[in-house]
Amino acid sequence: MFLIALKGFFYSESGAVSVDFVVLTSLVLSFGITVATLVAAGVNPIASGISAVMTPTSEFTAKFVSVDE
Repeated sequence: MFLIALKGFFYSESGAVSVDFVVLTSLVLSFGITVATLVAAGVNPIASGISAVMTPTSEFTAKFVSVDE
């Protein structure tokens, strides 16, 4: 049922449908930009915290022993 209505919406050539399409498209874009902004604001502090934990505090030193020794 929904797909039939959506198909009719896309194939309709009246002016009102074009305006509706522009309005719906702008709403979807603005919603996407808003969500991306909110998620980015929350991810940056977490990423910097992870970066601080993963930064090495000292150089890894190990002696590898071969079988021949």
